[in-house]
Amino acid sequence: MHGPLQEILSIGRIQWNSCGTQAEDIDRDVMLGILEVSCWIWAEETMDQRVLRRGGRFLCLELSHVELPVFKELYDYYSFSVIPAVGELVAGDRESYQYLVESIRRFPSQEKFASMIAEAGFQKVEYENLVGGVVAIHSGVKF
Repeated sequence: MHGPLQEILSIGRIQWNSCGTQAEDIDRDVMLGILEVSCWIWAEETMDQRVLRRGGRFLCLELSHVELPVFKELYDYYSFSVIPAVGELVAGDRESYQYLVESIRRFPSQEKFASMIAEAGFQKVEYENLVGGVVAIHSGVKF
């Protein structure tokens, strides 16, 4: 499941492929994003140019990178041992849950993702770590 810009939540639900499939132009004040993207350049241009109107706010809640060393060790154990095992037990599918954990680790760091949002043309870019960095909320404003 590599590549699709799976969901961008706004007032409605928008879906398209992040590697170039055309999506209708959308004009929103707020865009909430949950992203899994392999074609970052196209996704950045699309987020900036086609989804939000000027003054609109981009918000993205992502599973992210834990920063506290002791907590990181516990979280890594939980992520790589417990989550796939529960996935196998409940859904009979260890591989998908292993992939999920690995894709979270491949997502850019909080600082890198913030810089990517700024490079896409957003201003007032910031992020807030929650639960020691397990989750981060990124935001930016289109001007």
